[in-house]
Amino acid sequence: NIHVHSNGYIIFLGYCISLLIKAKLLIKITRIADDSLISRNKFFSKNLRLTFKRILLKLICQSNFVVLHCLTQSAKLASFTFTKNIVVFPNLTKSRSKTKIIKDEKTILITSRMIKRKNIDHTLDLIIIHNIHNEYKVMIIGDGPELTKLKNKYKRYKNIIFKGLINSEEISHYYQKSEFFINLSSSEGMSNALIEAMVNGCKPIVSDIPENRDTAKSHAVFYNKGDSFKKLF
Repeated sequence: NIHVHSNGYIIFLGYCISLLIKAKLLIKITRIADDSLISRNKFFSKNLRLTFKRILLKLICQSNFVVLHCLTQSAKLASFTFTKNIVVFPNLTKSRSKTKIIKDEKTILITSRMIKRKNIDHTLDLIIIHNIHNEYKVMIIGDGPELTKLKNKYKRYKNIIFKGLINSEEISHYYQKSEFFINLSSSEGMSNALIEAMVNGCKPIVSDIPENRDTAKSHAVFYNKGDSFKKLF
């Protein structure tokens, strides 16, 4: 088997190698959104490059040795326009804590790659508008192209702390200690961060998208624009 993520160039490269060595190609679909390779709504995009990649993916998926690897049932349903040859295999994790987890009250954890679709600025704006930052300590973990801009925008708020990129043991400590976990991203696959948060007993507040509902089920509160954000706590 050859297992690749849903990146256009990597898929094409994996397909060529699969043909050469007669291997099965598994293409992991990490998220479903208008700007991803598989979309719920429109196949043809204003972005011609993205449309070309979708056409290429659809052609590749016609080969009987190609399988789409989906993380959630909702991703499976969206992928039917490309192929019926689909396997659903979710992300999994377990708590690293060997003792009873004791939470620090009034703490919020945000762990994410700092990119636009993760909506970190929107999340922090909501926290500030509702004066939640005056009561709660907000820890933000992750690196990415938006990090410097975000740090500069929110540097005057002493309870909003950017930790940047840290090692996995430190991240586990924050999952174990934080009371709330927030992820208001506009699209996800099956979020590793959300799974880690639930396993470690955080109270998740997450965007109301199908993949988050598949992942969290009844173990999270779901946010839609226009909801009273503070009431979700």
